[in-house]
Amino acid sequence: MKKCFLYLLLPSVLSTACTEDENLSSGQLVVDKTNIQAPAIGGSMSFGVYTTDSWTAATDAAWINILSPSGSGSTKFMLQVGINTQTTSREGIIRITAGEEVKEITITQPVLTPPDPVNEIIGENVNSCPSETVNLSITPVQGALSYIWYRDGVVDASSTDITLIATKNGNYTVAAVNPAGTSAVSPEKAVKINLCPPAAAGTITGTDYNECPSLSVTLSIDEIAAATAYQWYKNTQIIPGATTTQYTATESGDYTVAGINAAGTGTPSPVKTVNVVPCGSSIVDDMVGEWTATETAYLYNNGWVTTPSTFTITMEKINAATVRIINVAGGNPAEPVVTLIGHVDVTTNVLTLPCQIVDNWYSSERNTYFMAMATGASFLLNMGLAITAPIDNTSGKSTILLKTGNGTYSYVILMVTLDMQTGGSRYYAYNTKWVKK
Repeated sequence: MKKCFLYLLLPSVLSTACTEDENLSSGQLVVDKTNIQAPAIGGSMSFGVYTTDSWTAATDAAWINILSPSGSGSTKFMLQVGINTQTTSREGIIRITAGEEVKEITITQPVLTPPDPVNEIIGENVNSCPSETVNLSITPVQGALSYIWYRDGVVDASSTDITLIATKNGNYTVAAVNPAGTSAVSPEKAVKINLCPPAAAGTITGTDYNECPSLSVTLSIDEIAAATAYQWYKNTQIIPGATTTQYTATESGDYTVAGINAAGTGTPSPVKTVNVVPCGSSIVDDMVGEWTATETAYLYNNGWVTTPSTFTITMEKINAATVRIINVAGGNPAEPVVTLIGHVDVTTNVLTLPCQIVDNWYSSERNTYFMAMATGASFLLNMGLAITAPIDNTSGKSTILLKTGNGTYSYVILMVTLDMQTGGSRYYAYNTKWVKK
């Protein structure tokens, strides 16, 4: 049977050797190299041994380490050579014995000399924001075991490898090192690290309104990378002294915030609209309490059906222009609690409500979405929009009026059900007139 071995003579030289085991007689021993030159820096090496018998290996050199001193049959023989730090070259013998045959392999090794200088440092001269660092690197130097980096002639201990992350301005150089000495330094690489503006601000947290008896709203922002201070704005105008991650708003307006540092101002946050209004009496006081639906007209499979309603909702006053509406969905079967925050224009007595979605209601086979919204002839096109509703207080009993697709004035709940079993959808629009009890 023919056997081939891949073996390493030098770190950068690979070779192969093949022999026919069937051509070997009992006790015969063949090696494919009898003279090997090891690199001065040392390292792992190998050569081919071919025999049908058991064999042993020994050496007269302490700097040669035989990894497998015995074996049987043909093999790739592995050894390690130490670094030659002596003042002269040296020679060692490895003896392979199989039966009565002995083969000698001579290992020679030159004296280790200091490595050559580094030709150049690779990398940008200036950082690119948002990073405030520059990555420097060099091509590995033959014979080097480590490297010394310098900034303005002073050792930079952050790296002893072929790469360094520069974080400061300066002229960088690098030298290669082995036990024989240190090379001359490389040509200089000038690096300038510019300060980057802060990262973009995230979303402002806090309510959109003051909740009585408080006449303010606390707004906050998560810490912004690279920011040393913060600047808050109201209606795009700087708020003097508002330079931390929190701000207490005492006036209505559109608020933003941005991080700042010596390099400039970062991208401001998205706008946060806040309504801060008095806690005195207003039309909202007439809305506080329980409301009931007198009649519901609902659209089912493109046909309108009218039925008595059992829905109820509760309204709570937050401030003179803001109301909290609870259990908007109402009805039967029992839905999860849904809460809407409505804003009232006290000059026109118009209530504005956002849409509200509730997932996974009714049954495990369906996803259901409840939305409070006005509907038109193509009501699905209005999904996601807020709605407005006049508050009628002329009859002595407050009524919420909403214009809907069937021509009546009522409060609207739109339910869209996705049937997971069939993949189809069912659409319902509940149009209900609400009257305060």
